[in-house]
Amino acid sequence: SMDAGQNRAVAAEIAAIGPDVIVAGTAPVLAVAHRQTKTIPIVFMQVTDPVSDGFVASLSRPGGNVTGFTIFEHSFAGKWLEMLREVVPNITRVAVVQNPDHPAWNAYVRAIQQVASGMNVEVIPLPANGAAELETALGEFGRTPNGGVILLPSPLVTANRDIIAATALRNHLPSI
Repeated sequence: SMDAGQNRAVAAEIAAIGPDVIVAGTAPVLAVAHRQTKTIPIVFMQVTDPVSDGFVASLSRPGGNVTGFTIFEHSFAGKWLEMLREVVPNITRVAVVQNPDHPAWNAYVRAIQQVASGMNVEVIPLPANGAAELETALGEFGRTPNGGVILLPSPLVTANRDIIAATALRNHLPSI
């Protein structure tokens, strides 16, 4: 998993080569590629909300040089909270973990907050950029009882899943 600076450097290098097409696997990679070129076709594969994120005009008619495949709908995030609450009914607080630079971050948090308000659950965004931040933030969050964790899909979560699982277990934090 590369950081934003590495993504920008790689995108600039790829655009300079002038390929026939660029394939972007995730929203952060798409974001830097999209900023880099408006002429080289870009196909994305794992982007949550390309319309709201400003990458395409619509799903049926993307326009511009970007098209691709979505993987999640933001409303899914509310379902994750509902499932977590079913398994652990005493949850009163939920941490929402993701890299804050991820384009879908705010939309996911809003979707979770909508569902949480009807459940009397406090939503606490827990932004992190790496393993150390994740471990510290989850440890601090876990000091107060009745908490749960929603891990949003992102390269940060995927790359650090072992640390997240160990920290959540150590701090008695049910997670989804």
